[in-house]
Amino acid sequence: MYLTLATLWLAIGSFISGGTGIAGISYVLDHVEWKEPSEEEIIYVAKTIYGEANECDETQKSAVAWCICNRVDSVSYPDNVIDVTIQPYQFHGYNPNNKYLEEDYKIAYNVLFDWMNGINLRRTLPQRFLYFHADRSKGVNVFTTDHLAGEIHDFAKNNKKYKEAGK
Repeated sequence: MYLTLATLWLAIGSFISGGTGIAGISYVLDHVEWKEPSEEEIIYVAKTIYGEANECDETQKSAVAWCICNRVDSVSYPDNVIDVTIQPYQFHGYNPNNKYLEEDYKIAYNVLFDWMNGINLRRTLPQRFLYFHADRSKGVNVFTTDHLAGEIHDFAKNNKKYKEAGK
């Protein structure tokens, strides 16, 4: 059984109404078949994060990983993480020789795990955002709904460096 929001809400509702309590929630969580990202997928995403957002904060690093997942979900891109990261002329920051930081690895794992299991609690980038470009002068990645145009995600607009540059 895969964890669905409905299953989790049933367990929580049962707990709140005095039903099976913590044991019910624990039972549901213990009997979930969680999907796990492969080591290879994690490393590809971690190397992409390092190449695209090494000087950015954790939120923007996470958004790079979510952008990859958003593209996998889109009919316009390949249907797996590795092919999306290595697709020509897309993620210029991916390089098989890139190193990656422990933080990048953890972010890649968490985003891939959440995405594979339909968990959106830590999602930093809505699914409609498929593009980003680096604005090195402001030290920020700008995530958009269309290539170099469209809606700009709020955390880019609210980034202190972005605001100071008068964008």
